[in-house]
Amino acid sequence: MRALARGASETARVLLGQPLVGVVVVAIGVLAGAGAVVAGQFPVIGGVAYVLLQPVVFAGLLHVGNTAADGSVSGRAYVDGVRGYTMGLLRAGLLTGIVFALLGGLALFVVFMVGFTGAIGLTAGLVLAAAPVAVMAVALQFVDASVVVDGDGVRGAIEHSWEALAHHPVSVLGYTAVRAVCLGLLAAVVALSFGEQAVLPSVGSGTVRAAVPAVACCLAGYLGVVAHVTVYRQLRG
Repeated sequence: MRALARGASETARVLLGQPLVGVVVVAIGVLAGAGAVVAGQFPVIGGVAYVLLQPVVFAGLLHVGNTAADGSVSGRAYVDGVRGYTMGLLRAGLLTGIVFALLGGLALFVVFMVGFTGAIGLTAGLVLAAAPVAVMAVALQFVDASVVVDGDGVRGAIEHSWEALAHHPVSVLGYTAVRAVCLGLLAAVVALSFGEQAVLPSVGSGTVRAAVPAVACCLAGYLGVVAHVTVYRQLRG
């Protein structure tokens, strides 16, 4: 857990010492959120745009976090990240997407075949199907950070992400758990802010209700980008 603790300490140092990182991440988060709202009106176009633009957004954000961890971050850091790492993240994303698609197909096949044996068999099938997907998700979660921090190609990024899990399993699993809890809390904030079951306040209009999840997402993005980079740097040593 020492690597995770050092990563948390480094994250706090960057967040407190580099306010420009927060400005950049929040600004990009607002633009990305606005784009997502527009894309949501055109599902097919929005889906294609998501696949193509996600590497652009995260290439810049991860580079900003990595630059801040090394020292002072400049206003050009985001643009430099987009220019330097977008294609690497796109290739890595496509390959990992294919891997998960294959694992998902295999999982469905296992559940379908074992499900005929009854409730116990179905439960066992679900466990057998979910296990490799879960392991792969944990093992490949640092592929994007490896591309940006180490300048790796797809193969090197996958190898380094696997090595992080192999050498620091407790820290990686701890980081995964913390990340899952944070994403769950963020999803809860969004769920409580919209729809018929919304309970968060909307004083006068829906503006406040819309602002709450927007601010939460931007803050989570700010913390998440810096933490993802700094934790990976500590895992790599």
